[in-house]
Amino acid sequence: MDYMKKIVIGFISSLMIFFSIVSVSIAKEKNIDKREYNDFLITLLGSNIIDTLNDYYGKPRCFEMKNAEVLEIKKVEEGALYFIVTIRVRNFDKTTNNDYGIDTMTLANTSEGAHVLDFQHIKEPDSTSI
Repeated sequence: MDYMKKIVIGFISSLMIFFSIVSVSIAKEKNIDKREYNDFLITLLGSNIIDTLNDYYGKPRCFEMKNAEVLEIKKVEEGALYFIVTIRVRNFDKTTNNDYGIDTMTLANTSEGAHVLDFQHIKEPDSTSI
């Protein structure tokens, strides 16, 4: 009886080890689509981007989400959940649907929300497409 228990326990242990190794290798093989990752971050930061644009221009602005781009993400401090993110967006006047511009902004998140660290504007006729 003890011999049978040892065989069953050994078999179950072997199965558990095998399936845990397979699960880890499958997780490592799964590639994250960079465009989906970019779009996810832009969607999360959308209201902060709009607020930053409205503050800079002093009037309602919109931006093209499909062309928005996350240029860089830096973790401020290891172990903390504070980040600095640099984003480039092509935006336009919401009321007239013209007056295009390309803006690069650097935002930092804190416990009080996102803050603008840097903002650079390029007027559309002088700029190149993103």
